[in-house]
This record gives sequence, C-alpha cells and structure tokens, in this order.
Amino acid sequence: MKLQHLLIISSFAFLSAFSCKKDKTDDPQPQDSTEVNDSLTIFFMNDMHGEIKNFAKAKYIIDKEREKSKVLVVCAGDIFSGNPVVDQYDPKGLPMVDMLNEIGVDVAVLGNHEFDYGIETLKDRMAQAQFSWICANMDVQQSVLPQTEPYAIKTLEDLKIAVLGVVETNGKPGDTIPLTHPWRVTDLKFTPFENELPKYETLKEDEGADLYMLLTHLGSSVDTKIANEHKEFDLIVGGHSHEKIDKKIGGTPVVQAGANFSLLGKLNLVIMDGEILSSSTTFIELDKEDNIDQELQNKIDDFMAGVNLDSVVGYSQNNMPKSAMGCFYTDALMTYLGTDMALQNTGGVRSVFDAGDITTGEVFDMDPFGNKCVTFKMSVKELENFFVQSNQGFYVSGLTFGTDNTGFALIDMNGQPMPETDSIKIGVNDYIPAVFDNFFPYERANLQELTTAEAIVNYLETTEAPIDYNGCNNYQSY
Repeated sequence: MKLQHLLIISSFAFLSAFSCKKDKTDDPQPQDSTEVNDSLTIFFMNDMHGEIKNFAKAKYIIDKEREKSKVLVVCAGDIFSGNPVVDQYDPKGLPMVDMLNEIGVDVAVLGNHEFDYGIETLKDRMAQAQFSWICANMDVQQSVLPQTEPYAIKTLEDLKIAVLGVVETNGKPGDTIPLTHPWRVTDLKFTPFENELPKYETLKEDEGADLYMLLTHLGSSVDTKIANEHKEFDLIVGGHSHEKIDKKIGGTPVVQAGANFSLLGKLNLVIMDGEILSSSTTFIELDKEDNIDQELQNKIDDFMAGVNLDSVVGYSQNNMPKSAMGCFYTDALMTYLGTDMALQNTGGVRSVFDAGDITTGEVFDMDPFGNKCVTFKMSVKELENFFVQSNQGFYVSGLTFGTDNTGFALIDMNGQPMPETDSIKIGVNDYIPAVFDNFFPYERANLQELTTAEAIVNYLETTEAPIDYNGCNNYQSY
C-alpha cells in the first residue's frame, strides 16, 4: 500500500509538545506531518444466530477489499442459536464456525448464546476455529473449556491492533452469568465487565499498539456508557442489542450491525501516530448483494441440505403474531405433558408461524435453544409467590390472573379462584426453573427426555385439526 506522508507545521508541533494525548473529534482533518498515515478497513458483524445464507456474499466482498486494503474482520458474539440448520446439525454449531473460518474472521468475543449448546460443544467449536476467541471476564476454572485470552493483538503489516473482549453477565437475578441456560455455565465463573476494564486501561501503551478496540457483547446503551467513561478505547464494536448503530461519542466510533447477518458492517479508518484521524461507517445489505463466492455457496447449500427441516407437521389457519404464538406454545406444552398449566418465557419464542403448513424447521426456528421439558408439582400459594416475587411476565395456559379476598389469586378455567392449598402440575422448559431456582427446587423437578421443540413437533403431528389462535393473547404478569 502506498503510504501518504504529511509535514507537521511548526505551530502544531509546538502545541503538541505540551499535550499528552490529542482530543478526539468527530472527523478531524489530517494536518501536515512527517508522521505516516495508515488506512484500515474493519468488517464487523454480530448476533448472527446461526444464519449462514449470506456468508458467500460476505466472503466475496471481504476478499475483494483485501486485494486493495489492510483488512481486519471481527465478530461481536452470539454466532449460535436461532437457525435450525446450525442448531440441529450434527455436531451442533459446526457450520457456523466453518463459515467464520471461510471469510477470515480474525477475532471474536464470546456472546451469551455461545454457551447454549453446553461447554463440551463450545470446547469443540473453539478448537475448530481458526480465529482468536477473547473474553476478559470469564474464568473457566477447572472446566473442560480452554481459557480464553482477555485480548488479542493483530498485526497487519506495520499496523498493530489491540482488541479487548467482554460479555454481558445479566443472565440470572442474584448471580453473575451471561443470558443463557444457567445449568450450562455452572462450571464457569464470570465477573462484571466493569471490574475488568480498568485492568487493561494501559493496554495500548503496554503493547505499543496503533489502535485499541473494545469488542463487546453488552448492548448499545452499555457501549455508549463505556465510550463516555473510558477514553482509552479508540473504537467500540458491539453486539447483543440487535441494533444498527453508527455514532461517535466524543470522537470515538461506536458501531453495531443489527442481527441475523442481514448487514455486514464496514468501518474505514485513517490512523496516524496512534490516533484515528478520520472514520466512516457503511452497512452492506447482504440480501441485496448479487456477487458470491461460488465455492463457499456450494458448501452452504450442502449444510442446508444436510438437515431435514421440510417435513410438514401441522397447519395454521392464520398468520400468528408473537402473542398468538405464546398461546399456541403453552397450550401445546400443557396438552403434550398432561399438566394443569404451562408457562413460557417471552424471550423463548423467537419467531412466528405464517398461515399454511407448519414444518419442523419452523418449530425449531421458533424454539431454538434445546431446552428440555420439565414438570413440577406445586401448591397454588407457591406459584402465586413466584409470579408476585419474580417480577416477570409469562405466557400462561390453564390459568389466568385475578384477585380474591386474599389479594392476588390464580383463576381456574371455570373462572373461580383456586384455593392456595391446592396442588397443581406445571409444565415448563428447564430454563425457567434454572433461572428461578429459589421457586423451583431442582430436587422436585421431573425432567423429561424431549426438548420443548420436539414435544411441540410431536403435539402437532398428533393434532388433526388446523390450529387457530387468531386474536389470542395469554401473556400474564403480576
């Protein structure tokens, strides 16, 4: 690459001698200098959730850019969970890591959904990766998972880049874990990201880096807070909140590229003497791109053909919004498990059904996490305490919320308040009792063999009539 040389005018040299660090501005214009300008293209992605269909397009774009520029490719977490081609593949997750290898990802931070398959599977996927996994606020302790480095140093010709990674830890009230199934991270220890950032405040100087990037899976509001409070970072690339973000906080670029790999973020930087002189961000809409890497497209087609997702298992009379999906989900679980009621957390319903045939792929797309079915027997009073004290809303079938002479009450299907001493059998996915274990003791759990998605497929296969949940909404909260 041809490097542009600038001459520093004498007044600028005089002033800079009395400044420890130049203030960042939105897009400072390069001044004359004897230092060397360097340009860098950063491609960024986040929250792909197993979506592989656009990787052949992304590879074509990135490879073309590498022919003319220095390129760094980073991923801000949540590569797994959400696409049945990846989630149901044997072994789980393999196609997604293969895609990241193919496009030449350099660094990825762990997202909360990286733990959804369990740490044994994550260990295998980390071994498969040809890129650096980083996470500063995870300690693998004595588990099988290899310890991630807190940061990675990447050198592109004469340009040295330090990348620090952190993941969110808001997965369970009263605990410090990512937002995943708590039973899948019991062998790991996490700390709040706030505890770790000060430890790496001088990483750029310590490593002699030209650029210091924070790669986060925290969400845009947290990224903004960090940019305001931690001026050591030259840029922040984030994920978790599924937003298209392109802003500058005190001159620090803060970016995020939506979700499900519909966008490929591209950040062009001009760097001189450890400072970003200018930056510009574009978002490439991959669904509208035509050029592909044909060899990679062939591999994608093979992966998609390798998982049978087209079997028709049911029929919907109408398009079902998420509220109707909550009704269907809990009704199906309650009926299949033979319980008095069923619950489902709203975040566990990830997609909707269109009118017409329902396929196995649509069910796994709607319920991708592999949570097992579990039943509990509880008193009505215990269940009322759960709804009151958890401060959460759920889809609920079999009962509704109401009041009686004691205050909050559960109402049966005949519209009558249930006596608090009555016993009730509940069907849930095992994520709910794992998060709210003080209300659902593990020793009282009756674990089932099937996942909730498998149970719903079986329910649909044995239901002759088309399902019709037009206008239904069973969301309940205290």
